[in-house]
Amino acid sequence: MRDLVRLLFFTFITSMLVTSAMASDTIPQKVKNTGIMRSKIVATDLLKQNFKPEKPVCNVAFLPAQDSLAAKHSFQGELMFTATEMQTSPDKLKSENIWGLKPKVFPGFKIAMFDLNGALVPVSREIIVPDPDLRGGSFWEIIISPGKVWSEPGDNDWSRASFPFVLMNSIEGESHNGVATFLFNDKEISQVRYQLVQQTSPFYVVDYFTAWGQLSVQYTPQKIANLDQLKKSFEQESVAKLPTAPWRKLEELVGREKLEYYNGAMDPNDLVQNAFIYKGVMYVQASQTAYGDFPYPPRYGVWSMTKSCVPSLTLLRLAQKYGAEVFDLKIKDYVEVTANHDGWENVTFLDAINMATGMANSADSNTDPKGGSTVDYVFGGDYYAWYEARSAAEKTAEVFKVPAYPWGPGKVMRYRDRTMYILGVALNNFLKTKEGPSADTWDMMISEVLRPIGIFHAPLQRTYEKDGQKGTPLSAYGFFPTLDDLAKIGLLIQNKGMHNGQQLLHGPTVETILSQEKRGLPMYDKTTIFGDMYYEKAYWRAPAKGIEGKTVFVPFMRGWGGNLMVIMPNDMIGLRISKGWTNKKASDPSGIIETGNRIEPFVK
Repeated sequence: MRDLVRLLFFTFITSMLVTSAMASDTIPQKVKNTGIMRSKIVATDLLKQNFKPEKPVCNVAFLPAQDSLAAKHSFQGELMFTATEMQTSPDKLKSENIWGLKPKVFPGFKIAMFDLNGALVPVSREIIVPDPDLRGGSFWEIIISPGKVWSEPGDNDWSRASFPFVLMNSIEGESHNGVATFLFNDKEISQVRYQLVQQTSPFYVVDYFTAWGQLSVQYTPQKIANLDQLKKSFEQESVAKLPTAPWRKLEELVGREKLEYYNGAMDPNDLVQNAFIYKGVMYVQASQTAYGDFPYPPRYGVWSMTKSCVPSLTLLRLAQKYGAEVFDLKIKDYVEVTANHDGWENVTFLDAINMATGMANSADSNTDPKGGSTVDYVFGGDYYAWYEARSAAEKTAEVFKVPAYPWGPGKVMRYRDRTMYILGVALNNFLKTKEGPSADTWDMMISEVLRPIGIFHAPLQRTYEKDGQKGTPLSAYGFFPTLDDLAKIGLLIQNKGMHNGQQLLHGPTVETILSQEKRGLPMYDKTTIFGDMYYEKAYWRAPAKGIEGKTVFVPFMRGWGGNLMVIMPNDMIGLRISKGWTNKKASDPSGIIETGNRIEPFVK
């Protein structure tokens, strides 16, 4: 009973503190503590070899305790993690072995980190693909995000650190959010305690699971190259965050009753996190877990929201740089087409971004343009052969093995991951013809679009290339943003591709995305409470009732499991991260759209 009371108390304290944790990746020199006494993850446990925690603890235990002070030691060097089998709930995963790799194994890997003004900063925020000698047969790769450093009187002559991370796999689009902590001094560190407590919708690893454990890590203090530049970049990143406030402030501003339908009819157990951007402020609900609110700003695997954030955004940038004629370029001129039919002959970049290539999913696809499913998935041999292909050459070859529909390109919408992938290949190859063989579309986007709007790191999956060359962006899924990242992308679209007086995206085309008129290709089997949806330029378009009952259309991004970003009139953007694999109600944007309409009625 005492443990239950303590857990409830910890959860309450965390909910009071989550706003400051989410507003920034850093803490100031004066330590912000949790207001709790250190009773979990004590120093004696972290210093034990082969210690096995019985279960996860409340997430607040990974943050500074009540009597915390600034760190006693500086941190600069490389950590080498040892692959270790995780304790999990459920204890036995249904997905025990995938391609000979084990989802129950925490991967071994290396990461360099340094401290700065109370923050623990990883040198890389990209996807870390472990060296096979370190990986230990783990299914997972990992992304590390900034954490904190501090000290506590009960730790004697040690300082303490914690950081959030994401376990993911570079073929999939899901994320498993975790947090880790350890003690350190100038020469060594303790064992590392970790737990994984939240996730987005799974696919190959079918289990929804939590995991925890304690593992050995080797610390090598050493100077980090370009440290001054890394520090400067982190300081710039830290001040570029959007203004953030807790969800209750939005309730106070607009009235709680206007927000009651935000999640529609979805199962509340599928919800991971909500946010709403209104008049330039992001109002955030905490990322709730079974062990209290997640203590850091999470990165999420958003699955097919990637289609709107990567190939669509890239095409809009290329059109701004090289002219609107980019939309009319043909796929076949930038990718070697190996299909045994001529269906690709006239397929343009615009056809691909509209999901209207005229290509089928398999030989069994329904050839009635108004029949079958517009989401053209048959999860079988043809799809999995493409999905599991590792290199760009192998993946591209699989794209061209499916037949063409009889109607040709540009006429009927059929939603296909392979379409967005091959568009990404074509865009990358087009850029090389303009800027040289080393040019890369995602590098271009980070430099010319994302960093200018305040997104300094944008982990994205790529193909695996055996020769060590940089892989091709997958484009169909595999983007791992924070809520802050997504909000900034949404605001850029809402501002017609302009930021601080600079036109970053092709304005006239962004205006078509924001149009309230009926546009795009119909999705005969996809409806909301207000009627049929349409699709154009990697955005879904849902009808809504505006003033005096007039129908207006609202663009939104959507990803597997119910990940949504709805870009509404009147400076409003709705965000939802969900893990509703089997519940399609999580993917319905109607609740978010209706909420926006209640706050400020849509005008046509």
